[in-house]
Parts: sequence; C-alpha cells; structure tokens
Amino acid sequence: MSLIPEISVIILNYNGLADTQELLESLFLNSKGNFEVLLVDNGSDTGETTTLSQKFKDITIIRTGENLGFAGGNNRGIIKARGRYILLLNNDTLIIDDSVNKMAAFMEKNPAIGALSPRLLYNDQERTLQYAGYTRLSLITLRNKCLGMGEADRGQYMEPSATAYTHGAAMMVRREVIEKSGVMEEDYFLYYEEMDWCERIKKAGYEIWYYPGSSVIHKESRSTGKESAAKSYYMTRNRLMFAERHRKGIVKIFAIIYLLSVAPAAGVYRSLAKGRRDNARAILFGVRDFLINRYGKWQPL
Repeated sequence: MSLIPEISVIILNYNGLADTQELLESLFLNSKGNFEVLLVDNGSDTGETTTLSQKFKDITIIRTGENLGFAGGNNRGIIKARGRYILLLNNDTLIIDDSVNKMAAFMEKNPAIGALSPRLLYNDQERTLQYAGYTRLSLITLRNKCLGMGEADRGQYMEPSATAYTHGAAMMVRREVIEKSGVMEEDYFLYYEEMDWCERIKKAGYEIWYYPGSSVIHKESRSTGKESAAKSYYMTRNRLMFAERHRKGIVKIFAIIYLLSVAPAAGVYRSLAKGRRDNARAILFGVRDFLINRYGKWQPL
C-alpha cells in the first residue's frame, strides 16, 4: 500500500511533448520527499502520453480526450490528487532546486495562506524576473501590474509577502482551501480563471502569497508583441465575466459599461491600425459572447 503523498504536482499537457518531458526531468532530478505527479493530457493529437508513460514510470496520466482549457484540465487533476498540497505547474516551466518542498514547508508554517506562487524567472542567462507578485485589479478597468516583470534579478523581491493573485504558471493551493472554495471555474477556459479562484479563496478567509524562497523558471517568451486572436477574444470576454462575478453595485455597473464600450473600441482601433483584422473581430466576438451568455440567445439586428 503506497503512502499518501504530501504534495500532488499537476502538469497540463497539450501537444507539448518536448517541454513536458524537460519539466518532468527537472522535477524528478531536483525534488525530494513524498510527492505524486499527475499528468493531465488535454486532448493532444499525437501519441505523446505513450512516450511519456514509457519514459516516466512514476507518473499518473489522466486523458481528457479533448481540450478542456486551463481550468478544466487542471480540475481533472485536482479531483484525482491525494496530496495535502496541490501544485499546478505549466508544462513550460523548469524546477531548478527543491522548490516544490520549500513551498509546502512555507505553507505548513503559515496556515493562513491558502495559495501561493514562487518567484518566476524567464529562461535567459540573466535570470530576468517574470513574477514577484501582483497588484490588485483596478475596480473599473480590471487592469493590474505584475511586479518585477522584465527586471534584472538583483534580490529586490526576496521578501515573502501577501499579494493579490498567484501566477497560473506555478501555484500551490492547500487541499482544505479547495474543499471550501471549490475548484476553478471552467467557463473562462483561458485567462482570468486563477484570478477568479484567488478571489474565491480570499472570500473563504485565506491569504494569497508570493514566496521567493522558491524559484521556478518559466520558458514563456519575454517579447510583449505576442498577440493572437484567441488571446484577444478570451481577454475581452473573460474580463467582462470577472467583473460580472466580482464587482458589486455602482462599481459593477461602471465596470461593465467600460468593458462593453471604451475598452473594446480602443482594442479594435489598435488592432485595425496594426492591420490585425482578426484581432478586431475577436474582440467584438468576445463582447458578443459575453452578452449571449449573460442575457440569452443572440438576436442579430
């Protein structure tokens, strides 16, 4: 009979064999203690899980059969996880030391913490910072700042601190918190789901922290020009969904009005100015689909 793991590491894979394999190698090389690894294959269209199961005998593979998005895929892993602490890792991250156990140990000493993220570094020789905490979303525009992003790491963010939100690339959540606040909302599909989750975790009485005692490399590009129609669509729609769920009273009214008018109009203008008609359409579709979901069947004029 196997021991109940202290930590459950959940990795979401979607047509990312090379990155996922590199992450698993770094995880098993650097992590100690009693942990399990659940690999959720989110509908990859190749034989990736066969390759991974042959190379890594100690992982549990969960096949969704379709792309359920960030929240849907990770939720399937959370449901199967047995650990007291649940660590969600993007498959394009790398573990460089025993950071997994350090995160759990810090949470163990601080029971008020419901979820945390480690310091995230870009995958460059300079070890440039990507994440050292988040500011809160502004009330009306729902914009915020990622602390440390793009800064050279000079040790300026080495103090653990409460923060507004975790980072979806690497976040650890206490099991009892999930039992109280539930899993992530799956209708976001992509973007804003971890922020929504953090809001519900805070409403359940827990704190969100940034913990620089653990560092994780995130191989995401540092370039800021990576825009896609899918991103434009989900950012537009999901910002509206977030405002609908987490703003109240007159603030909610002004936020919804702004996000239905000023923000999409500006986004469409910028997209057209860059010759990105696909992005402009995606923004309009994001507004449309929010209205469909909120007010019923779309009735074209």
